[in-house]
Amino acid sequence: MVSVLLDSCLQLPGSYAQKFHVFAEGMLRQASLRCGEESFRLMEVEVYFTSADHPDPFTHGDELQNQPDVWYWHRKGTTYIENSFKGLDITLGNTGRKGGLLIRSIFNTRTGQFIEGPSKVVDTLLAGLKCPTVAAAVAKLPSLHIHNAQSPLRIEWGDYRETGPSPVYSAPRVGLTLKGPSQVKLPFIMELYRFCLAPHLITKGKPTLLLALNLIHHHNMGKPQFLQKYRQQAQLGQNPLTEMGTTVESQLRLFGWRYQALFLAMN
Repeated sequence: MVSVLLDSCLQLPGSYAQKFHVFAEGMLRQASLRCGEESFRLMEVEVYFTSADHPDPFTHGDELQNQPDVWYWHRKGTTYIENSFKGLDITLGNTGRKGGLLIRSIFNTRTGQFIEGPSKVVDTLLAGLKCPTVAAAVAKLPSLHIHNAQSPLRIEWGDYRETGPSPVYSAPRVGLTLKGPSQVKLPFIMELYRFCLAPHLITKGKPTLLLALNLIHHHNMGKPQFLQKYRQQAQLGQNPLTEMGTTVESQLRLFGWRYQALFLAMN
């Protein structure tokens, strides 16, 4: 079960980023998403997790996120989000914590199609469930439990390691900003809580992904001139509290501030 895997990873030594990496690696290598007649491999996820000693303000905090192992279709109050901001989490809650594993990208194991972006993932699942809306999908499912064998939408377990080596890479999450109370958001905005298997297929949040691959994973990808441009932009930041994170340039400067020690070592 997902909650069992997470609990075991939280007991490991190291930072939350390191613990979440082990957890995400387990999910990306062993879990698959069954929807109707199709099976999808998880390719990219983001961890949102808040507790007393890890108060991540970017976690939605929906009451469903208090529970472990249920589907959390993004919503405001009791109204499901049906526009391009929709998304689907596997909840990571339990006593003293709330959270969700956001599914960002999936791979259809039959057709070979790569589906990127939380909204497009939901669109694909709605099509598989033959439902026009998120609300209709929730009504159709026999329960929200992710391991319900009778549900047309469920998590299944396998082992993809035999398909060949495929490193799990980490990077900052996508689309987060410092709007609102920036001081409580600042410690979390550039944490490496985004995890993926095939970065060459990903187009969203590319600049910080490329920098993380280069500086942290020592994996060069993309055109050298773009990588050089991103490095230069990242080293222009001085005071992170003057940033909003609403532009690519601001995101890069925040990345440079958070990982300035790595830039200094590189120089």
